[in-house]
Amino acid sequence: MSFNLDKEIARWKSQLYRLGDLEPEHIDELEDHLRSGIQDKAAEGMETKEAFNLTKGEVYHNPEQLAAAYRTSRIRNFWAQFELIRHLLFCLKLIKRHAGITMLNLVGLSIGIAVFFLINTYVFHEVNVDQFHEHKSNVYRLGTQFYKNGELDFSGSATFPGVGPDAVYEFPEVVNQCRLFRKYRPSTVRHEDKVFRERMFFYADSTFFDVFSYPLIAGNPKTILRKPHTVLVAEETAKKYFGDQNPMGKRITLQSYDGEEQFEVTGVFKSPRNSHLQFAFLASYSSYVSLHGAVVNTDWSWYDFFTYIQLDPRAELAALEAKLPAFIENHMGERLGATQMRFLLQRLDKIYMTSENRQEPGPVGNQGLVHLLIGIGVVILLIAWINYVNLYSAQAIKRAKEVGLRKVLGSSKGHLRQQFMVESFFMNGTAVVLGLVLFALSIPWFEQLSGLDLDVQLLAKPFFIVLILGTWLIGSLLTGFYPAWVLSSFAPIPAIKGLIKYTGKGANFRKSLIIGQFVMGVVFMAATLIILEQIRFLDRQGVGIDTGNMIVIRSPDLIDEDDVHKSKMLAFRNALKQYPQFIQTTVASELPGKGISWWAGARRLETIDTERFTLYRMGIDQYYRPMYRAKFLAGRNFSNSPPPNHVILNESAIIGMGYVSPAAALNKRLVLAGDTLIIQGVVEDFHQQTFKSSVQPAIFHFNVGHEMKFIIANAGLDIDDKLIKQVEQSFASIFPNTLCSWFMVDDYLRQKHALESSFLLTFTCFSGLALFIALLGLIGLTSFYASQRAKETSIRKLLGSSVNGLYWNLTKDMVKYILIANFIAIPFMIAFSSYWLDQFAYSISFTWAIPLLTLGATVLFSLLTISHQVLKVTFASPLVRLRYE
Repeated sequence: MSFNLDKEIARWKSQLYRLGDLEPEHIDELEDHLRSGIQDKAAEGMETKEAFNLTKGEVYHNPEQLAAAYRTSRIRNFWAQFELIRHLLFCLKLIKRHAGITMLNLVGLSIGIAVFFLINTYVFHEVNVDQFHEHKSNVYRLGTQFYKNGELDFSGSATFPGVGPDAVYEFPEVVNQCRLFRKYRPSTVRHEDKVFRERMFFYADSTFFDVFSYPLIAGNPKTILRKPHTVLVAEETAKKYFGDQNPMGKRITLQSYDGEEQFEVTGVFKSPRNSHLQFAFLASYSSYVSLHGAVVNTDWSWYDFFTYIQLDPRAELAALEAKLPAFIENHMGERLGATQMRFLLQRLDKIYMTSENRQEPGPVGNQGLVHLLIGIGVVILLIAWINYVNLYSAQAIKRAKEVGLRKVLGSSKGHLRQQFMVESFFMNGTAVVLGLVLFALSIPWFEQLSGLDLDVQLLAKPFFIVLILGTWLIGSLLTGFYPAWVLSSFAPIPAIKGLIKYTGKGANFRKSLIIGQFVMGVVFMAATLIILEQIRFLDRQGVGIDTGNMIVIRSPDLIDEDDVHKSKMLAFRNALKQYPQFIQTTVASELPGKGISWWAGARRLETIDTERFTLYRMGIDQYYRPMYRAKFLAGRNFSNSPPPNHVILNESAIIGMGYVSPAAALNKRLVLAGDTLIIQGVVEDFHQQTFKSSVQPAIFHFNVGHEMKFIIANAGLDIDDKLIKQVEQSFASIFPNTLCSWFMVDDYLRQKHALESSFLLTFTCFSGLALFIALLGLIGLTSFYASQRAKETSIRKLLGSSVNGLYWNLTKDMVKYILIANFIAIPFMIAFSSYWLDQFAYSISFTWAIPLLTLGATVLFSLLTISHQVLKVTFASPLVRLRYE
């Protein structure tokens, strides 16, 4: 009789069904395993019947044993689930029984977790800038570095317009390029009755959407940037000008120093905020060619174009970099060789966080600040976790009897540790949920503080989900392991008799945690003081002159011919002089607090062409120097009409040019941008920028035509609305049909320190929260510590101790811990002071007043925090405590 495999398997399955312990899906799974084993043996040449019997005999020979194994497993799983539920119910009972200390724990943990999430939100935004580009790992920006005597003299983000096309032509590694050019200054854009001044107006090559991945809402990416006089508008900008209307086909008018240009809107795109390139308008590069000619396609001397090249994915970056010196020599060897100039390749997705170049086209991040914030978040979370461990360990003494009784009744160490770990996971899970609620509620405040655009949907991102789960898991393990080990190690008999005390190695470990917690809090407080004093120092210094009543009026965006523009600016300056409120007026190319953006390489006439030094150029009139009260070290100020080739240099420029003294530089000639100039005066260094930056080596020209962009007026009294109206009327009479744009210098200087001020506010809030969490823990620990010594205090009181003596006896240990923490924190204070203050060219010095202030503050806050608990024990009646003794 032939062997029927299917019939034998059916018979075997029917036996399993009759036993009733296995579910149908379990039996089907077993059949799959059985058939798989049979097939393996049959493949080795075994007969089907033999393979069946052998496979069944190996694992599945006894249906009764198989059913019993499943029955045991099911019972074990059932009781395991019941055990977990029992642990959770016990947690709820404990929370109710110890509500006070549980709330302290939850509040501290949830605040720490919320702060940690907020900081990571900011960090997540910063590190994800420019990550949305499809070719981010293959796109590089070509920056330019200039060297003098082998040392870096200038590093910029721009280069020459001919570099990109020539790189595509000469290097097989470069498959594409895109040039961007931004208007040198804000320009006026008009559509019907809507008129705004725009800073982010760029011209872009037609390859823009091939290189970058900005989302295009309307328009054809292959054609929209090809035709002259066409423009793309960012989505937010489109709403500003066109409202709910379709922007496509609409026309805008641009007024700038290049004159008046007309553009047709041929596309709408999104300009995400998480990019170092922010746009309002993108005009076709061919529009700029129509303004200035073919030179903006081929030139290797006009340095102002941002150039991005796309490499073949198979290309080696090192091989391309090795070719760049020869590339420079080939195109600029006669004028500026590879020993004086180098190209810097910066990967697109690394620019925001790592670039330290001048002339960035958009915002850049601060890698050091991001690292510091990550450290702050971790430290605050550690403080919260340490707080939990301290409070839980202290609570362990009160639970000693419970542990002893459970051990006597048969609970093992493992079972007890399981209970305490479940408590830790439950508490940390609850704190994470509360922390997420606090995080969501804090988002509007944090958006205002950081300037970021966030929403609660961030919680759904994979990064944040991993962060949430990781915080819960790590926090539960870190905060649960030590308390579980402490509680489960109590001997049952001493625990039942109440002989477990807050002493021994465990107590020393907890004291170390308390000290460590306060070290972190003290460092936070000291860092806050250092940041505050530095910003106050910068605000006090300003630019070295009184800017309290100083107003700046911008020149029109539409610039006339040089001579006409110059005469109108001087006419407006003279009109302001007629107002008795203004004691000083001047015209300049830059304003107080603003860095000089116009620069060029200069050399002494008698030196060779390769010995160049970067000078920052500025146009001024004869009244600018007196306004700054800058002292002449040699020579004289400009007169009303000095010779056109006469210039003034500052002291830094003289030193950089190699003159032995200011007097030695007088009447000497230098070559700058092809012009030979004569030095008629040398002024001492003054702070054109704020004290945050070092003084730039500067050269001052007299009334340089269209470069004269600002009229600066200094009033002796407060500037009121009436004076502003008079200024606007004078402006309108000289510059009709033009917006009058003005601002106060003090407001501008405050914006220059906005990043530091915002960081100070953020740091102060986080520092306060860190100290608050530490003090919460101190309340719980003091309550426990005071109750442990209640009988001792009562005996001392009966023996005649004073209230002051009792108070000191109960608080001296905490004061000792705080003193030790402040001492340990001093090196960390000094390290932070060095790190933070090194970012500024001029800064305060670290003084010992800071450790003394933090010491006084922490002692005061701590005593105020614990006094209620201590005094309650101190004033308690000793008879009540001792009546049963």
